[in-house]
Amino acid sequence: MAGGINLLPQDIKPKVSILKLSKKLKRFILFGFMFFVFLASTVVGTLFILSNNLKRSIARQVAAKTEIKNLEATEQKLFLIRDRLDKIKQITAVKTAQDQINILEDALNQTKAIDGVDFSGAELQQTVAKVSINAGSSIALSNFLYNLYGNEDYKRINLLALKYNVDLGYTVTLSIVE
Repeated sequence: MAGGINLLPQDIKPKVSILKLSKKLKRFILFGFMFFVFLASTVVGTLFILSNNLKRSIARQVAAKTEIKNLEATEQKLFLIRDRLDKIKQITAVKTAQDQINILEDALNQTKAIDGVDFSGAELQQTVAKVSINAGSSIALSNFLYNLYGNEDYKRINLLALKYNVDLGYTVTLSIVE
């Protein structure tokens, strides 16, 4: 019954332009609110994603630090092993030094066995013994070299220097590896 009757005076009725403006404002506020909700959800989602990325980055950083500590420990162990290997080489070099002394002793004995050949000097290195001799004649030198090269205990004999002096004769420097 009351659906078609308007008891309000027509003067109080709002103008059509104001009604249109109020509809536009309602739509603007509705779209503004929807945009605000969309923007707020986007910001919250972005913050959530960034916080997850930050947590993963922190976890990777902790893992990397742990890995670095493990690698440093391994490096220290490898350094100690290398140091021990160097010490083992030094200990085995003592045996090598004894071998070099044996080479020099053998060369000295060969110089005593041949007339005209004198032992003039020696130098020991890690794997090589250097021997210097003086020979008064080429025959004495050839006999010494024949006896030395005939010894099959040596791996390698190198002639380092051969000098001739009228007063001393031949001076020969050899490197011998046993």
